[in-house]
Formats: sequence, C-alpha cells, structure tokens
Amino acid sequence: MSEEAKPVIRTATPDDTYAIRKFHAASWLDTYPNDNAGAPESWVRERWENWDSPEKLQESRELVTGFIADPDQLYEVAVVNDAAVGFVHATRHKDDQELGALYVAREYQGTGLAAELMLHADAFWDVNRPVYLVVVDYNERAKRFYEKQGFKKVSGSDYMHADKMPSIKMRREPRI
Repeated sequence: MSEEAKPVIRTATPDDTYAIRKFHAASWLDTYPNDNAGAPESWVRERWENWDSPEKLQESRELVTGFIADPDQLYEVAVVNDAAVGFVHATRHKDDQELGALYVAREYQGTGLAAELMLHADAFWDVNRPVYLVVVDYNERAKRFYEKQGFKKVSGSDYMHADKMPSIKMRREPRI
C-alpha cells in the first residue's frame, strides 16, 4: 500500500452515508455468499441491491446522524480519496458493550486497518465491561481476527441471521 493510499480514520458524518453504504454493500458481496450455507450470491445481492435507493439512503443518513449524536456510540470511517474502505460501529450499554460492525475492503485486508479500527473501538469502550459481537460462522478470517483480539465464542450462541447465515456470538472479558 502506497503512502497516498493509507486510509484516514475519522468520525463519520451524515455526508459519508452514501460512501459507507456503497462500501458496506460491496463488503457483503465479498464476504457472505456461501452456497453450502444456503446464502448464494443472488440472495446476498437481493439483500443490498436497494441500499442506495433514495429512501434507504435517507433512513441510513438518519441512523448515522443518531449514531454520531449518541455519546454511547462510536461510528468511524476509514477513507482513501473520499472512498470508504472500512468502518467501525461500537456501542456502550449499561452492563456490556457491543461491536456492531467492523468491515474492511478486500484490498485493505491484511494491512492492519482492521486492527487500527479495533483500537479506536477499544479506546472508546470501558475496560471494566465485557464486549460482545456477532460474526457469521463461516467467516473464518473474521473469527481468527476476533480471537486475536481476545474474543471467544459464547457456547450455545449459534443462530441463523436472516434465516440464511449461520452466526455466533463472541465475547471478550473485561480488560481490567
């Protein structure tokens, strides 16, 4: 990765909504098609094909605006030349915390960008509370990454996301 291609991580703005949604849809297509699991590419495409419709973009813009305004949520984007190449969404709850999303573009996987985004979430979270996340069970790369970050599968947490993608919950204990 050249120096000019190094992503800049910053707090997202409502104006980033289209770039994030476009990137998010592409990430789904890169990550989740799996015929063996019952989530063919056609199903994944159907899930995100209208994410950039005016109505969905307005809904997303309102969500992003709410995330940014909420002191218990972190919503940051990694950009290169105004294009989103990653983002992280973290939330603090009363008793625990959640990693709601962490996506990195395929061309930036293995560059340390995911770890950098996780560091931003770690700086946001309270070290005295556990952190949860949900990951698609066949996403081995993501599971290995989260395990390196200290997360472990929660026994008995298996479920089907959208009736197609086998998913698991992972937990990281407080870091005190």
